[in-house]
Amino acid sequence: MLAFPSFRCCRIAFQAMLAGALLGLLPANAQSRPAEEYEVKAAYIYNFAKFVDWPSSVGSRLRLCLVGPSPFGGALDGIRGRLVKERALEVVQLDGDASAAGCQMLFVSAAEERNLDRIVARTRGSDILLLGDSEGFAQRGIMINLYVEEGKVRFEINLPAIRRSGLSVSSKLLSLGRLVE
Repeated sequence: MLAFPSFRCCRIAFQAMLAGALLGLLPANAQSRPAEEYEVKAAYIYNFAKFVDWPSSVGSRLRLCLVGPSPFGGALDGIRGRLVKERALEVVQLDGDASAAGCQMLFVSAAEERNLDRIVARTRGSDILLLGDSEGFAQRGIMINLYVEEGKVRFEINLPAIRRSGLSVSSKLLSLGRLVE
């Protein structure tokens, strides 16, 4: 009888692969130091981009736009210019009520909580991956929301929001996050 590896086995292998990719960007003990939280989150964002099939209209660059005050400090410098599927990753801070046109990923800071519903509504149906790191953001339309649990960065996924966007996200990535509605 032919035996197939279990889903758990594949999931563990994928987690090890993702962790290996992250280790190339971070100090070995980054998750144990709170000051390094946003370096870890920046590495996650970079790796999320690898698991999205970006439309051909994206061109030669992949733009990560930040809405609101950036909590990252210099943490995004480590991913700026890196290649994602042969596209250079560009990081842009949007001013005030600037349009997200031209952005492929949009990180919404906690300071924009009062504007979140408007931001989600404006980007609904577009092929922009919405990201955040604030409690309750995934339930309100953010597609991938980072959070810290037991000293480790984890993520939750709003699958209906991803489906509405028209983006194709790898099932491998979807299987690793906590799904929320």
